[in-house]
Amino acid sequence: MTLAIEVVDVATCKPVTDAYVDIWSSNATGIYMGVMGYPGMGQPNDRGMLAGTAMRGVQPVDKDGIATFDTVMPGHYDGRTTHIHAIVYLGAKKEANNTITGGHAAHVGQLYFDQSLLTSVNQIAPYNTIKMTVLPNTRDSLFMMGSTRDDPIVRYALVGDKLEDGMYSWIRFGINTKNNLRVSPAAYWTAQGGVMNPSGPVAQMNRGGAGGGFGGMRGGKE
Repeated sequence: MTLAIEVVDVATCKPVTDAYVDIWSSNATGIYMGVMGYPGMGQPNDRGMLAGTAMRGVQPVDKDGIATFDTVMPGHYDGRTTHIHAIVYLGAKKEANNTITGGHAAHVGQLYFDQSLLTSVNQIAPYNTIKMTVLPNTRDSLFMMGSTRDDPIVRYALVGDKLEDGMYSWIRFGINTKNNLRVSPAAYWTAQGGVMNPSGPVAQMNRGGAGGGFGGMRGGKE
């Protein structure tokens, strides 16, 4: 799947051209890499999970405010409908190791997919091997919260004669450029690799804390 995300200023409807878009999702079998102890996903103490960066990426927008990613459709997992997380950073600096530091989060959200598309995807390999329960969009509380104010579902077009050939998908984020939103990542990526955030949502969940929403793995040294 090629995913294009356009970032525009909600006040002017003009493209935002100084942004970085950070996305992350589960892989095609519903597993998150880059975080350890995610509930229901593999061995909770497997530190090898922190070494993975699959399905996590940061791209700058172009002169039209568009960031483009080559990725795959995420797989579903227990308790959530299929989704991709996204953060838009303004004023961030690109480091030599292709991570970003600094700046501020002007948008934190998730994007979703048409239910009929998800039904079709879950009938083909490797999505049809996932043992975790499928949760429809309309039973996902975060999807329902997002859809009351916006349209969080991507548009898409198949690139071949069948779904397995892939697709091109796109969505527009209208952001408040003055926002400075708090981000509590599940883990950090450092020069030494992945490090769990002890006050992040997954760590709190595993300790029985409230946790709140899931934050991303922010690029750069923290």
